[in-house]
Amino acid sequence: MAFQKQLLLAAMFGVQATALAQTPTTTDLFDGSVLHEVRVTMKDGDWQALKASYQTDAPFTVDTFQWKGAAV
Repeated sequence: MAFQKQLLLAAMFGVQATALAQTPTTTDLFDGSVLHEVRVTMKDGDWQALKASYQTDAPFTVDTFQWKGAAV
């Protein structure tokens, strides 16, 4: 029984340590050698405005930004 608890704690610690070690950073996001999948959702009006003026430097509001399975 004590061995099972130790094994469970070791497994839990290992998963947490692995998760912390793999937390993406902004350096990872802007790594030019990697092709990323980024999912963005926004209101319809913001989407229409983005399509109309995507070549400008205007900021646009997004509802969600997902990258590597995490919402940012």
